[in-house]
Amino acid sequence: MPALVKAYILLAFAFLKTVFTRWFGIGKRYGLPAFNRNYASDHLSAMRPDDAEVLLGAARCIACRRCESGDDALRSAHGDAYPGMMTLVLSSARDTTAANSAARAWALVPSLELARRETLCPEGVPIRKLAALVVHHAQQA
Repeated sequence: MPALVKAYILLAFAFLKTVFTRWFGIGKRYGLPAFNRNYASDHLSAMRPDDAEVLLGAARCIACRRCESGDDALRSAHGDAYPGMMTLVLSSARDTTAANSAARAWALVPSLELARRETLCPEGVPIRKLAALVVHHAQQA
């Protein structure tokens, strides 16, 4: 059998299999519900369309600590519950599985203070959007 004919037969078989599994419900192991089932034990929730843009913006953080201006009062008032703005930004951008503990720390910083810290960042990290993302994922967990 020529290779081209064999390739067309395999392609037709794969197409028919895909169509029939989706029509008859066999393909329900895919998609967002399947993702949530598979990763619920890891406390990993699905990303919204805008989340990728926020995480890319947070990845621009160069750890310069400019955003930590004014952290002394928060650290002394809350101790280990507030690790510092730079630590929050870096950890939130790299791991969303610990969103519950990070959301508690984000809640300690008022939104006006988050806006002020965002203006201090030389890289334009979207601190307020990152805080909202972490809180959203904490609520989903």
